[in-house]
Amino acid sequence: MTLEGGSGAGGAAAAAPPPKPLNHGFSGYATTVFEVMSKLAAEHGSVNLGQGFPDDEGPAGMKEIACKALYEHSNQYPSLLGVPALRQAVARHCAAHGGVPCDWASETLVTVGATEGIASAFMGLTNPGDEVVVFEPLYDSYAGMAQQAGVKLVPVQLQPPDWSVPRDALAAAFSAKTKFLLLNTPHNPTGKVFTLDELQFIAGLVEAHNTYALLDEVYEHLVLPPHAHVSLAALPGMVRRCVRLGSAGKTFSFTAWKVGWMTGPAALLAPVIKAHQFVVFTVAANLQHAVAYGLDEESGFYLGLGPALAAKRSALAPRLEALGLRVLPAQGTYFLVADASSLLRPGEDDVALCKRLTAEAGVTLIPISAFYASDARPHHLVRFCFCKSDEKLDAACERLGAITAPARRRGARGGPGAAGAAAAGVGAMVRFKNRYFILCVRAKDGRVHESIGPVLPGAIRAAVQLHQGDAGLEAASPGLAVPFYHHLSGVAIVRVARSEHVKVLQSCLKMNQVDFKGVTVQLLKLTGAFRVAKRAAGEHAERLLAPLKLRGEQAAAAAALKERLDALHI
Repeated sequence: MTLEGGSGAGGAAAAAPPPKPLNHGFSGYATTVFEVMSKLAAEHGSVNLGQGFPDDEGPAGMKEIACKALYEHSNQYPSLLGVPALRQAVARHCAAHGGVPCDWASETLVTVGATEGIASAFMGLTNPGDEVVVFEPLYDSYAGMAQQAGVKLVPVQLQPPDWSVPRDALAAAFSAKTKFLLLNTPHNPTGKVFTLDELQFIAGLVEAHNTYALLDEVYEHLVLPPHAHVSLAALPGMVRRCVRLGSAGKTFSFTAWKVGWMTGPAALLAPVIKAHQFVVFTVAANLQHAVAYGLDEESGFYLGLGPALAAKRSALAPRLEALGLRVLPAQGTYFLVADASSLLRPGEDDVALCKRLTAEAGVTLIPISAFYASDARPHHLVRFCFCKSDEKLDAACERLGAITAPARRRGARGGPGAAGAAAAGVGAMVRFKNRYFILCVRAKDGRVHESIGPVLPGAIRAAVQLHQGDAGLEAASPGLAVPFYHHLSGVAIVRVARSEHVKVLQSCLKMNQVDFKGVTVQLLKLTGAFRVAKRAAGEHAERLLAPLKLRGEQAAAAAALKERLDALHI
């Protein structure tokens, strides 16, 4: 017997109630590109240069201390602030290496990695409706925690290729609603180390708007010589406005330990400590004892990170440049950003490129667009994590070389797409007898391309036409030639047939740019990194090229140029 309206064979099934909505912020997040790329890397067995952790681990002595502490110290809850030994070591380290003295008893906090410190800072320092100024590209945790705290991120985009600070935009980002500036230096993913001049400008804004600064300084020891890290908190008047974040994972290459620390004025730390208390309460005690030992006794390890990483970067950068990737400048971290425009297929962005390189080349990178919270973002840059073994870096370069070789051969022949990729720039120039010139050639974006060589005659003719009109172009056209172009260094020999066009070419260097069949030609003055002193015709090519600083290709360029000069009898 079935009751009317029941769920038996003769009745309609009762409709299930809709599921209750879960957290809108976290439910709406897609799987991060980092997880996507790591999964693809595992599927394809690729060389993974996307994950931000080193292959080499930290001091063995710290591992021993971590093991001993399990037996020599209590395994019950330690203080929510952290074990005294570590907080005292953090205070000593902060004063010695950051130039910021602090009271260990009231101005330090141990966290479950710096990421928990960031979360606790957002929860403890902000109220819904507050604004936080931050530089893009940025660590993705910033955006997630801001959203959960009801805080509006106000991004200011660092400007590639040198990741300069747009000062007008930064000043405009501050308002009465600004609670704090979140400053990450050395910076992930760009490797930028903010200069003292930039920090002084930032300090002025923080002071003028009576606000605070959260300093993500987890890469403080990963600075490439001769550069140096300066903490904003060390500037006059800033210590009372700043909370600093540090990380044992970055300082000692123990990323799995998840031990971090915060230092700052007691009044600023107090609400952060409350948030920390309710989120995690405390941190593994044995690891705290090991990190305390490391900060005091293993300074040789973390002070050696910068020089070691500089050597790896110096070895990797020219190899990537030779493959058609323009390496952007950096002063710190173990990340290298490169312009991958030469590898992009029509309609392809950096995310699609990284997926394709993982599947086809067996090399996994991270797209830089993933580090932006705003819609306007670059789609041609990729991040390499180079704190890997030499064997992995060698394998990655070999695999990338195999997949990029066809495009580089097409560029060398001036095949389809060569002119579009060139965007050639005529840089430093040295005149030789018989109307030969030696040029240091770069693209408008500072890059060297194999395909610049074939379009140089047309580019120079376009410059002549702009300077002297059609008559000058007609006279110059028959006699412009490029008998030599060294694509790894951008050094070229150009022959001008008519002597009157020598002055024309020299005059053209004073102009800014000219378009030639869709190719933007940047005409650079004889200044800066492209300066080459005039040399007599018989002097050695090595002396000619010495000022160019060609990132490891100087010797090869000099030898090739010398050989060609001898063959041309100039």
